[in-house]
Amino acid sequence: MRSVGYGQVLRVPYATRLLLSTLLGQLPSGMAPLAVVLAGGHRDGYGAAGTLAAVHLAANAAGGPVLGRLVDRLGQPRVLTVSAVVASAGFGLLLTDGAMLLGAVVAGLARPPLDAALRATLSSLML
Repeated sequence: MRSVGYGQVLRVPYATRLLLSTLLGQLPSGMAPLAVVLAGGHRDGYGAAGTLAAVHLAANAAGGPVLGRLVDRLGQPRVLTVSAVVASAGFGLLLTDGAMLLGAVVAGLARPPLDAALRATLSSLML
């Protein structure tokens, strides 16, 4: 297997656009644990916030393989779009008093699998 430099990757058509859009799409995912802790800590204290963060992480771990299978069956655009909308709705539920736990579960389960989608797309572009 030969190595490929960054310059070679960025010269591939659409590679720069894919890398930048994935980076932008991953920003909310990186801030999700902090958002869960801050939302839960503000309402019920930081002990409950830790529980919410753990539930969100467990749901994320459970939802990743399922979304990956759906991407294989239905294609990236459909699954990524729907999962982004559902995850956003989950974060909206996280802000309501009675549905914080449900919001953490929904947001975790529906986190769009952008990393895997980027790897698959770049692999096909680099051939």
